[in-house]
Amino acid sequence: MEYNELPLVKFVQQHRPEEWDDIISFLSLHVSYVSLLIVLLIAYKAVYRKKIFARRILFRLITALLLSGILNFLTKIFVARPRPFAVSPEIVKMSSGGSFSFPSGHTTEVFVLVFVLWHYAGRWLRALLLVWALFIAYSRVALGVHYPTDVAGGMALAFLAVRLTDYVLANWQADKTTFLFLFLFFANFHFLQNKAIIPLKIDPFF
Repeated sequence: MEYNELPLVKFVQQHRPEEWDDIISFLSLHVSYVSLLIVLLIAYKAVYRKKIFARRILFRLITALLLSGILNFLTKIFVARPRPFAVSPEIVKMSSGGSFSFPSGHTTEVFVLVFVLWHYAGRWLRALLLVWALFIAYSRVALGVHYPTDVAGGMALAFLAVRLTDYVLANWQADKTTFLFLFLFFANFHFLQNKAIIPLKIDPFF
């Protein structure tokens, strides 16, 4: 399937606004810093402002992010799809992307934020989150490190992670959800620390 999408990747890359290359690359590479900032802002409200609803959002968001990281990691290994720049010399690698291609981890991450925060955000914040997420999805194709279906897969995986998180939080007892949270945390840490278990470098959010 990747060969069918190469012309589209090439088209998007060749018609990108080249004067924005540095901005697009910088923002695309620093997605996780934005996610961390959002988590810290919610944590501030949860801990220092003692907002109960913020605590619920925080736990839901972090759990969904951790779960999506695991799902992304495992899906990359299972599908083992090569990157566009690895398949065609016409595609220029303009950003980090040394692991397998499907799904896009950056897209997964930003859409987890969208799906979790959508219910709590106002109209303008929703619009900002959606524009941010779509921009990141576009940037991964424009930078030559993902196919359009990688981006679509990242969106779908984010939706699945959030729905699974909501199901667990709604149906499991507190002790079980706490155990799941700790398991996901240490599983993510283990994967990040042991990338050598597969031939290519893997990062759940790449």
